[in-house]
Amino acid sequence: MSRRPARKTAVNRYAGLSRPQASLDFHGGGPITPQEVKRRTIDFVNDCKERGLHRIAIITGKGLHSKGRPVVKPQVERTLRQLERDEIIRMFTVERLDAGGDGAILVDL
Repeated sequence: MSRRPARKTAVNRYAGLSRPQASLDFHGGGPITPQEVKRRTIDFVNDCKERGLHRIAIITGKGLHSKGRPVVKPQVERTLRQLERDEIIRMFTVERLDAGGDGAILVDL
């Protein structure tokens, strides 16, 4: 009986590069003020930069459970735009649909 040689499995050495190295999750945390969202976002970004991280995620939720207008996502986006203008972060974008879509933001530090 002859044995077939084992197949080599391909390894994608770039697979983990786009994954966030840390995340801040506001989703499901209950009511929060815009000032607290801003403070926590800035603290998280600064902490991740100090740790030498390059990509992070901020989970905002979509605001579907907010009473009135959404609070978290708009405030996180305003804060990140300011951090981008101040060159503290490189860029941010909405996460892919299969990883949170409109309820998650990827940030490149």
